[in-house]
Amino acid sequence: MDSTGCTSLVHTVRDILTRSPSLKKINLAYLHSVTQDTILAIALHCHGLLELNVNRCKNLEASGLLALVSIEILRASHLRGMNDEVWEKIVDRYGSSLVVLDVSYSTGLTDAGFSTTKEIILPRLRHLNLSGCQSLTDLAMGFLSSGL
Repeated sequence: MDSTGCTSLVHTVRDILTRSPSLKKINLAYLHSVTQDTILAIALHCHGLLELNVNRCKNLEASGLLALVSIEILRASHLRGMNDEVWEKIVDRYGSSLVVLDVSYSTGLTDAGFSTTKEIILPRLRHLNLSGCQSLTDLAMGFLSSGL
């Protein structure tokens, strides 16, 4: 399902998600109507989901992503509340299955959040986008490299 640019969608997105349990890829980028409730609907009804794009969903808190059961490709750039605590939980919960992770422009990420990443193995990760994460330094990259 790709609804990029359909900025006027409000309730229909959740209705479609609850009636589409076989969805593998969902692109909700730029939809202002995406909230925690949307992610809960995905978690409850889309059990085979492999890919989710919620880039720039301004009404979605990053912590809402923790409701997902499993995910291989997660695009979550420019989300409110993407901080060290949420980063650590995402990596801990989905690290073994993640192939692509985009948390670019997450200004709440700091080196401290990556210090625990060294204890987590990310065996399938092939693409990590940290563009615009201005608080990250070489220290964070060092922690990250030990877990790859």
